Amino acid sequence: LTLLQLDDRHETVIVEMGTNRRGEIERLTQIADPDIGIVTNAGPAHLEGLQSLGMVAREKGDLFYNMKEDGIAVVNGDDEAVCAMQERWRGESVTYGVTGDAFIHGEAITLKAEGGTRFILAIEGNRKTVDMAVLGRHNVSNALAAAASAWALGIEYDQICRGLQGFSQLPGRMRLRSLKNGISLIDDTYNANPASMREAVETVKEIAGDHEIIVVMGDMLELGTGSAELHEDMGKLMAARDIGRIFLTGDMVRSVADGAVREGLPQGRIVFPSTPAMVVDYVSSASGKGDVILVKGSRGMRMEEYVTAIIKACGED
Repeated sequence: LTLLQLDDRHETVIVEMGTNRRGEIERLTQIADPDIGIVTNAGPAHLEGLQSLGMVAREKGDLFYNMKEDGIAVVNGDDEAVCAMQERWRGESVTYGVTGDAFIHGEAITLKAEGGTRFILAIEGNRKTVDMAVLGRHNVSNALAAAASAWALGIEYDQICRGLQGFSQLPGRMRLRSLKNGISLIDDTYNANPASMREAVETVKEIAGDHEIIVVMGDMLELGTGSAELHEDMGKLMAARDIGRIFLTGDMVRSVADGAVREGLPQGRIVFPSTPAMVVDYVSSASGKGDVILVKGSRGMRMEEYVTAIIKACGED
């Protein structure tokens, strides 16, 4: 449907190919016939339909295997599964990453105290510091993927840097909202899987310093038979990172609580709110200036309702 809307006004189209069962990427690639294909990672998502990490990798690899031979594959050099896909690709490729010897390279990554991320973008002999209004080291990888794609399109280095620095984060994607009471709210409600949840928690821990961290978490959906274990792992992670208060909503989050308690987090710091109002009450009365709230869950959990309620109650600065 996206492709059918194109006309002579358009120079470039960027489309996301989604999948939750085997064969969808192959068919979408045949339809789109892309000149450039990007695989960012192969992580534990959509396991309900794809069953295993190996099957996820094979499904995503179908993008490269069904592209035109004179196309360009953009490859995450930090992901072993994506690198393995490249071995079967016969055409031109552009690699990116923060480790190893990727062609597009990110160096000296730092999270800025006022929010945002700084890194050096290295391409061939070019090196320049890039300041981006995004949170999280994982978003540097996303930025490098965009830079690699732009390079494949023939866009010049300086223009790539300007484009990255001008980027504004989309709603629901690690978007920092400053509340009038001095609390920082991170809206990462667009979706969730174990990899993105881990990155979000690690990012919050890094930027919060000595201040309290509050996590409002909904179920991670479509994880298949391993769902309980993957949720339990998130609880263990949050206990290890000494999360101050965890609000859990959904059917699978009991496993998060089990993992957190098993790892030593006091039961009293875990709450199962029946409505967003219970979270709002805590934020309004018990949280202090400098504290950080992370709200995240799968799309079907409608976690944006918690973000809306907190902002309505506290006001946005």
